[in-house]
Amino acid sequence: MLSGGVLFPRYTKAPVWRLRRRQRGPCCLGYCFGVRISVFHALYRAGGVNKIGSLRSIKVVRNGKKIADLDVYDFIMKGKLNDDVRLQDGDVVIVDPYESLVQITGKVKRPMFYEMKPSETMATILKYSGGFTGDAYKK
Repeated sequence: MLSGGVLFPRYTKAPVWRLRRRQRGPCCLGYCFGVRISVFHALYRAGGVNKIGSLRSIKVVRNGKKIADLDVYDFIMKGKLNDDVRLQDGDVVIVDPYESLVQITGKVKRPMFYEMKPSETMATILKYSGGFTGDAYKK
């Protein structure tokens, strides 16, 4: 299990963080975490993803192999937590840039920007937005 880890950012085409154990002193360019931290908790503690970071494709690499590809929307929209991996010493968290960002406005319950996967349709985005308001004209 992780004991006093630090998440250090490295910059490539997508933000990458490497988790290291038992670092002493202040965390320079990184984030200090206690034991048993999950990917979602680490992202929360790090302040989330940046403006171009994807919430739909967060990869965890352990010993050079991808062990998880997380979709935060599954957690937000469905409460699905079983994909939230516990980080271990040496794990790398990769946040890809988003592929497609769409904005839905008008008579919907949650008008805002949503990240869209290539396989998703407008009906999926409407579902993410909470559906139409009661006074929306649907025809």
